[in-house]
Amino acid sequence: MIFHILYNYILVIKLDWGIHGTGISYFFSQLTVTLIVIVFSYYEKSIKETNFIPSFAILTSDLKPYLKIASLSTAVMCFDWWAWEIMILISGLLTKEE
Repeated sequence: MIFHILYNYILVIKLDWGIHGTGISYFFSQLTVTLIVIVFSYYEKSIKETNFIPSFAILTSDLKPYLKIASLSTAVMCFDWWAWEIMILISGLLTKEE
């Protein structure tokens, strides 16, 4: 939160970047927090045992059931999105009541 406030102050107020500055400050805020968590998890000894870098064999060993579920849920999400988009387009055809 502190980083986000600092980045917003610099980019929006000092540099006068407006709405573009808020987007950029959000990006840098999330990047800063991510880097802090990565550095912290690398040097913290109590959680070092849980950190692992997966190999290609681990990633591909039992991936088929997960991909099946992921592809079906992605299709359902796309159909839901498209249904809303079609509904919005059709609502544009309604006449204006006065």
